[in-house]
Amino acid sequence: IANRNKLTAARCHLVRPRAPHRTMSGHHDLVRDLHKILADATLTTGTICVGADVCSISELDQQLKSSGGPGFRSKTFTPHELDYAQARVDRLATRWAAKEAIAKAIGTGSRLIEPRQIEIHHDHDSGQPSVRPSDDRPWPNDAHLWRWAVTLSHHGDAAIAIAIGQPNPE
Repeated sequence: IANRNKLTAARCHLVRPRAPHRTMSGHHDLVRDLHKILADATLTTGTICVGADVCSISELDQQLKSSGGPGFRSKTFTPHELDYAQARVDRLATRWAAKEAIAKAIGTGSRLIEPRQIEIHHDHDSGQPSVRPSDDRPWPNDAHLWRWAVTLSHHGDAAIAIAIGQPNPE
């Protein structure tokens, strides 16, 4: 995304998205997906909140295998996420990156929201990930009521997520 879109790390006001750029063939085109999500999110309002995160799959794997791994896993991932991942670290890493991206989009980071409050749901029919609260606790800035879009990808040792939230959707 070009600087002329005036994106900040956590909050943004979209001016006009540029055409998507080509990425390496055979890989998920995150730029194209982000462009579509940004365009769709700004149809009803010009205000959107964006967060992005990259997670090292090998570092997460080491953390999960450490003595603190079981506690981290239970404090971070919901039963639905653990069931979907089936112990695949790449799937857990993309969900961890998504939770961090969502916290950044909210604007508080992980200070005021626990990772397990955020559930990354996988739609078995469409294959698309979606965001939903995992319990009844409100999120900071009432973000549990926002319209959310998230894209996830991994390649090699990197898992990446981009989360876009639209406050006060109509």
